[in-house]
Amino acid sequence: MRSNGTADAVRESLDIVGLTDKMSQHADSLSGGEAQRVSFARTLAYNPDVLLLDEPTSNLDPRNTAVIEEAIDEARNRGIGVVVATHDMHQAERVADRVAVLFDESITELASTEVIFENPSDDCTQKFISRELVY
Repeated sequence: MRSNGTADAVRESLDIVGLTDKMSQHADSLSGGEAQRVSFARTLAYNPDVLLLDEPTSNLDPRNTAVIEEAIDEARNRGIGVVVATHDMHQAERVADRVAVLFDESITELASTEVIFENPSDDCTQKFISRELVY
């Protein structure tokens, strides 16, 4: 660590993901969910302007998913922009302010989360959020 400020940032970031007690633990002793949470904390410690997250909760159990989603909310509360790519529309509904729906390599709809989930204008979006197969 470069300075006490860095150590404080690391400790605070680990606290956000509920892993302060793992600060001195070797990475190879962490569970998969813990490792993913530590990775998220490591990124937060740098205090980025924007987080780009690709399927941030893939292969996580519900508990670890909830922790990551809470950490995403905390990042947003701190003024960090967050962009999440996900196939999980329910997760998008929980964590997003705005949603872009991609189909056939194009954005088919871009709107507030409320509009996307309550009154989508695109048929593919409607089918997708209704869990119909879209192809």
